[in-house]
Amino acid sequence: MAFRGFKPKIWKRTLVPENLLLSDFHKIIQTTMG
Repeated sequence: MAFRGFKPKIWKRTLVPENLLLSDFHKIIQTTMG
């Protein structure tokens, strides 16, 4: 993921299984972003 409007650029990389549900992916994003 990359975030626009932030300098320097902020990058986060998270590996998830390909069969992950979108609702679970949403929870992971919220957790990893703090």
